[in-house]
Amino acid sequence: MGHDIYSYNQKGEILQQVSFTAGDIYAPWFYDLFDAHQYNGGVSGIGATLTLSPSQVEEALERFMQIADHAFLYENSKGEIFDWQQKAVLKFIESCLEIAREEGEVEVAFA
Repeated sequence: MGHDIYSYNQKGEILQQVSFTAGDIYAPWFYDLFDAHQYNGGVSGIGATLTLSPSQVEEALERFMQIADHAFLYENSKGEIFDWQQKAVLKFIESCLEIAREEGEVEVAFA
């Protein structure tokens, strides 16, 4: 099980994907960014799609920017902080914002 979250444009084309394992501590945090708690099924998304306006995606980006430096603090045995997940989330949000501004909305599916 896991959280696979996709963004789509109006043509139904997948723009970006971000994934979390079922027990990933960042999965609930991701749902928080989009104020989408009802789409979190615990070990995965519930298989539903959310339509977001540009302002809603801007709010998600603002939330991300406020907490990103403190949210991803997992260190490996060498003391290095893994930031690949942080970069993937930021890329996902920025892609959503671009298409929402261009098309007036973006679809986000929580599977």
